[in-house]
Amino acid sequence: NHQAALEDLAALLRLNKKHFGALRSRATLLHKAGDVQGAIFTYSQAISANPSIAETYFARAEVYEKMGKVELALSDYAMVSKLEPSNREAILRQALHKFKQGLWGASTQYFTQLLRMDPNDTMARIHRSKAQYNLGRYTEALQDLSAAIHLEPTGAQ
Repeated sequence: NHQAALEDLAALLRLNKKHFGALRSRATLLHKAGDVQGAIFTYSQAISANPSIAETYFARAEVYEKMGKVELALSDYAMVSKLEPSNREAILRQALHKFKQGLWGASTQYFTQLLRMDPNDTMARIHRSKAQYNLGRYTEALQDLSAAIHLEPTGAQ
């Protein structure tokens, strides 16, 4: 029961307004209940209480994305990458947003990061190939596309 859990968390937060676990749980419940403004506010409080937890930035970024606030989401994903440099999902989200924005150079850098972590990431190869093509780097684009086809002959499109 979301409402009962929110009431329990409110009681705990009356005792300690900066209780990270309670703030994080409250934000998650608010997000699930559709209260995106309340979720953003409460995730921000949780971040203030403990700014070194990457998962909280990631959760807030997902809410920002749903609200269409891409720049705020990207800022939080960048913070996740700073706190956890090997967080593939944060790097991927940044790469895809830069790709959608037509920022080919930036997206190429993010896809390259992903490929350093996993050279067999077909999706990253295909996207980097398209970005390289749009930058006029045809040889590099063809190399990535060829590698993607060799990795996944039936799935590279």
